[in-house]
Amino acid sequence: MSLNITFDAPQEIIVQPEIKKTITQLSINRIVDIPSERKVAVFIDGERIELDALSGDNYDTPAEWSNATLVDAVKAYYSNI
Repeated sequence: MSLNITFDAPQEIIVQPEIKKTITQLSINRIVDIPSERKVAVFIDGERIELDALSGDNYDTPAEWSNATLVDAVKAYYSNI
């Protein structure tokens, strides 16, 4: 099922081409822990990335994380996009 929307006047939209980059290294600029939402996010090059590997049912307190845990979570994110 789909829902069609008709505008009263034509609308312009911006379509961006997919841009792929090959990387071998990146830096986590900030780590954000949101205990009330059981979420962990990192900021990499200004982009907020929620780490599913450390959020929801996988959520632990920051004291239980290691650098390796964060690295694995970021690698899992990038391998799934």
